[in-house]
Amino acid sequence: MYQALFDISPIPSLIIRQESGIMKLIACNEAFCEWADCHDQNFDLWPIDSALSPHLESNQLEELGHLLDVVNERGKTRFYNFIKNSAQLEEFKIEIKKLSNENQDLALFIQPIHPSGNKLKSILNNIPTAIIDVGLDGKILGCNPITLDTLGSENYADILGVNILKFFHDHDRSVANEIIKSIDHFERLERELRIIDLKGNKKWLSITVTPLFNKEGKVISILSIAKDITDEKKALRALKREKELTQTLINNVPSLFFLFDQKGKLLKWNGYTETATGYSHQEFSNLPNVLDLILEEDRTKVQEAILKAYELGSYQVDAYLEHKTGAPTPYLFKAKPIIYRGQPCIIGTGVNISTRKEFEEALSDKNQALEAANQELNTFASMVSHDLKEPLRMVKSFMELLDKKYSDNLPEKAKQYIQISRDSAIKMQDLITEMLNHARLGYVDQARETFNPEVLIHEIKELHQAQIDEKNMNLTVHPLPMIEASRTSIKIVLQNLISNALKYSAEKATPEVEISGKDLEDYWEFTIKDNGPGIAKKDQELIFLLFTRTKASGKYQGIGMGLATCKKIIQQHGGHISVESALGQGAKFTFTIKKSPENFA
Repeated sequence: MYQALFDISPIPSLIIRQESGIMKLIACNEAFCEWADCHDQNFDLWPIDSALSPHLESNQLEELGHLLDVVNERGKTRFYNFIKNSAQLEEFKIEIKKLSNENQDLALFIQPIHPSGNKLKSILNNIPTAIIDVGLDGKILGCNPITLDTLGSENYADILGVNILKFFHDHDRSVANEIIKSIDHFERLERELRIIDLKGNKKWLSITVTPLFNKEGKVISILSIAKDITDEKKALRALKREKELTQTLINNVPSLFFLFDQKGKLLKWNGYTETATGYSHQEFSNLPNVLDLILEEDRTKVQEAILKAYELGSYQVDAYLEHKTGAPTPYLFKAKPIIYRGQPCIIGTGVNISTRKEFEEALSDKNQALEAANQELNTFASMVSHDLKEPLRMVKSFMELLDKKYSDNLPEKAKQYIQISRDSAIKMQDLITEMLNHARLGYVDQARETFNPEVLIHEIKELHQAQIDEKNMNLTVHPLPMIEASRTSIKIVLQNLISNALKYSAEKATPEVEISGKDLEDYWEFTIKDNGPGIAKKDQELIFLLFTRTKASGKYQGIGMGLATCKKIIQQHGGHISVESALGQGAKFTFTIKKSPENFA
């Protein structure tokens, strides 16, 4: 009964009927026979898959079967796919409609798509955005492949003909419904709405809807472009939480925080800044320049610090912050340039240093008092040294006169007493000289200079050359690093250690002294090793104390101040001195010099 209609149609067309659960072809037109290269129009209720199997892939046949079931329930749809034809390989559009008759037959219309349509469809199929054609009743008429993934499906049959409102979240469904109802009232509309896909996943979509018109200008469907922005939404929420956390931290940190532009206009600040200055939020907003918060006499150096920050990348300065009441408070300000909203700005922070200022002032007062006391002590030591040396000089002189004039008339015992008195006076003079030198360490000029200690060792070797030759001592000096220190002080240290190695050298062995050094990260380290009699473990801490001499050193001349003087000099250079030794195994002295000692005098 449809033959007349089909015969005059240039579109390959079929009539399909479902019998016993199988879709069968009951009629076709000449255009279909020509397209399918078939000369018999009597198919005698062939199953549809038998009729079209030469022209469709197996997966395409399966999908077409799903679509036929969908059309039986929902009315109509369109299906795009590649269809194999004996003469050509083209892309076709199959449109399926339900016919109004008691048998509920379906009509299939096969239309070739123009190559330009192929290109456009290829673009639509590969674009990473869901494109959906929605009818005015809300049903999905067509879509591209990415839509399947967006709506949580793997089959067009699950999507086509379904009302799109089914997918929207309960809170957004009414909004989507209102858009469909009022589609003819706007040209383009953008919304961010939530959906729940067929797998139960909640998603955010950025949806753009546009009405599609026919030739008469009537709206016939709705073009929806939907992009999944779930990840972006999550990132934005995380960013928002991070921003809120950062703002909370800034507002609660107990220090000044503010942002200002090149003109000094405050753009942002935290609550502590308002509290510290006494200005309200509105007063801060109307403040002409950030420098208005600084005590007037400090504004110039703060302005210079800001310029330095732009030039160097960061800068800091001590200045007084002026409270609204006029009360000043010392702060350490730090400035760092950034780009904010396209323009150079400065982020500034400020830490209250009132306690530090009070400590510095108190320390300055104590240092001045200590300096005065040191000067007084130095003067006193010089006077005492002079006053003590003069009587000793007289005792020594008279003992020498007594020995010279009356030695022939004096018994041997008396001569011995004179010699002991004269030696004691000399020893006392040396002791006073050493005490005065030790007391003056740190108070005389110790200007730092750069030099190589090898030069000092050469000078010391020349000074002791006679003793070195007498004892046949081998002095080995390895390459030493250049250092920056007090040349005179370091020479005293090296001279004392080398002299001790000579003095305490083993009586029967040839004295061996080895000097080495190395450059560490924060220190220079030097080692002086000898083959002398060694030092007992119990005496190794005592030897660095004033006037301390061990039992083993009693037979050698000395007053016990050399190593104490070395220790004081090394400590003034921010270093440390120690010894490793055992009786009969020599000694190894190691000392360090800090490269930038804070307390260097």
